[in-house]
Amino acid sequence: MKKQFIILTCALLIFSCNKEKKDAFVTISGKVENAQSDSVYIVGNNIHKAIPLLNGEFHDTLTLSNSGYYEFVGGKERTQIFINPNDSLNIYVDTQQFDESLKYGGTSANENNYLAKKYLNGESKMNDTQAVFSLSANDFRAKMNELKSEYEKDLETAQVKDNFKILQQKNIQYEYLLSLEQYPEYYKYFTGSEAEIPADFNTEIENLDLNNEKEFLEIPNYKSLVMQKTMSKIENAKSTQETEKIVSEIKFQKLKDDVLSNLFYQVTASNPDAESINKIIQKHSKDPELLKKAAEKIEIVKNLLPGKPSAKFAYTDIHGEKIKLDD
Repeated sequence: MKKQFIILTCALLIFSCNKEKKDAFVTISGKVENAQSDSVYIVGNNIHKAIPLLNGEFHDTLTLSNSGYYEFVGGKERTQIFINPNDSLNIYVDTQQFDESLKYGGTSANENNYLAKKYLNGESKMNDTQAVFSLSANDFRAKMNELKSEYEKDLETAQVKDNFKILQQKNIQYEYLLSLEQYPEYYKYFTGSEAEIPADFNTEIENLDLNNEKEFLEIPNYKSLVMQKTMSKIENAKSTQETEKIVSEIKFQKLKDDVLSNLFYQVTASNPDAESINKIIQKHSKDPELLKKAAEKIEIVKNLLPGKPSAKFAYTDIHGEKIKLDD
C-alpha cells in the first residue's frame, strides 16, 4: 500500500509539473556595422528590450511565451522580425545599407530572410508611391493584387515553419486590404481630387470582422487596418461625446488602449477639447502609464487652454514702473 501511495504521489507530481508553463528563452545575437547607437532594441508584444553593443556585437536572451512579429531597431532604422519560443536568431546589418544588408542566421533564419526579401521586393515595386496611388481605383487594385500574389508565391516555396506560414498568409491578405483602405486618402493627397471608387472596391473590407482580438495581437497588418478604420471614425466624429461613444463600443481592451494612446496626443493647449479628451482617457483606459501621462499633461496645459484666464504676472518697464498684464 505504501509503495502504491509513493507511485501515485510521484505520478501526480509529474502531471502537475507538465501542466506548468515553462519559460521559453530566445537567443538574440548579431553584429552591427557602422553602429549609430550604443544599443539595439527588440520591440513589440509588451517587450521593449535594449541590448548593449560591444564593439558592434550584441548577445542576449528574451523570455517569450508565444510566437510573433517584433521589430528590431538599430539606430534610426527598424525592421520586422519573427521569433518563436526556444528559437535562436543571429542578425547582421550595416546601418549604411540597412535593409539591403540584413542577413539572418539561427533556427528562425528562413522566416526572417523571407521577411527581408519580401520588404525589398515591395520597396522596388512601390518605389514611386505617387505614381502608384495616382492610378485609377481598378488599376491600383490590380497592382496590389499582383503584388499580393508574388508574396504568396514566394511564401509557398519558402522553407519556413508552418506556424509562420499560416500567420504570414493572413498578414499578406491584410496588407492588401490595408492598401485598399488607404487608397482614397492617398489618391486625394497626390492628385488633389477625389478618387472614383467602384461599388465593389471595399466589399472585402466591409465584410471584415474588426473585433478579432487574437488576430489583432498576432498579425501586424490586421492591427494596422483595425487601427486605421477606428481612428478614421474618431477623426470624423462631430463631438467629444461621439468620440467617447466610439471608444466605449470597442470590444476589447488592447484596441481601446491603443486608440486612447493616439488620443493622448490631442491633449494639447491648442485643443479646446483637451480636458474632455483626458476625461475619456481616464474613464476608459486600463493602461497605468497612459493614465499617469494624461493626468500629468492635462495639469500642465489646462490653464493654457482657450477661454481660460491669463496667468497673473507683472514686470518693471524702462521707467521703473510696475506693469501688470491685467492693465
